[in-house]
Amino acid sequence: MALKNSRYLKYSTHSKSWAIFLVAGTLAGCGTTNQTPDNIVPFPNACTPDPQGINSGLNLNLTIPDKAPDLLTIGDRQFCVGYQLKEQQLSGTSGITIFPGGEDNTLTACVPRDTRYNANAHAVALQPPPLNPTIVPPPPPQCVTSGRIDFPVELRFSLNYRAVWAPNLIGSGLCIFRSRVDYNQFDVTNFDRIDTVLQDRVREDIHRQIDLSAANEINLRTILSGATGRRLAEGSDPRCSDWQELNR
Repeated sequence: MALKNSRYLKYSTHSKSWAIFLVAGTLAGCGTTNQTPDNIVPFPNACTPDPQGINSGLNLNLTIPDKAPDLLTIGDRQFCVGYQLKEQQLSGTSGITIFPGGEDNTLTACVPRDTRYNANAHAVALQPPPLNPTIVPPPPPQCVTSGRIDFPVELRFSLNYRAVWAPNLIGSGLCIFRSRVDYNQFDVTNFDRIDTVLQDRVREDIHRQIDLSAANEINLRTILSGATGRRLAEGSDPRCSDWQELNR
């Protein structure tokens, strides 16, 4: 996986030299650098550690923020996506390896079987704007979510994750420069009852949440050049501004 990106290649060499220097200093008793961040999670037994990398665990017990229901326009018609997913929750633990196979600026994660995504589907209806001739132009219609739960949604999945990090060009610390997820298990309950727009959003939300956990992990590891030693601020984007999906 060779990335022809000058920002990545320059940073890759820099970070590796820092890692060698700090590890050597620690082994020689000349330093006190700790490679372990403060979010200790056991490496899952279902995942295989890499002897050339730094192996740890990620806590994937995360709440995914609600998103407003989508108002779609096709031609002169407007309509709502059929449901809004609320109370979205990820549950599980992932194994993570920094420098897998000795590769610079790279990390991989193994999310074992039966990791779960749960949510409640609420029906959505199109609500026309009130008739008021004094408002020009008239306000657009709104998608309004019902207060009741129509049905629960559950995914049980496993996946492999791979990412490359880089320095954040518009903020501090490290960000995810390239990443991808590949599912090995994807068992669903009621997932086929929601629109394909929402299905794609759920997959993207899972991917982004793992990006967030990975970005927090590398920023907590001060052995990595550019790491801040703290988690990303609430609401921060874990992806670099020039993020793209990683090719196979």
